[in-house]
Amino acid sequence: MAALAVAVVGGPMTMSLLVLEATHDFAITAVVLTAALCSSALVRERFGYSFST
Repeated sequence: MAALAVAVVGGPMTMSLLVLEATHDFAITAVVLTAALCSSALVRERFGYSFST
């Protein structure tokens, strides 16, 4: 869900920290951060900007 939110809104660190705050689990946060960065890179490569811009 965080990777989808990053694709639409942007802000991979914001979404990752929201997951950390909600779960208090660093392992899940690391996975979410990786997915968010991949999602952000893919959207910027395909469209040149995030959807919210």
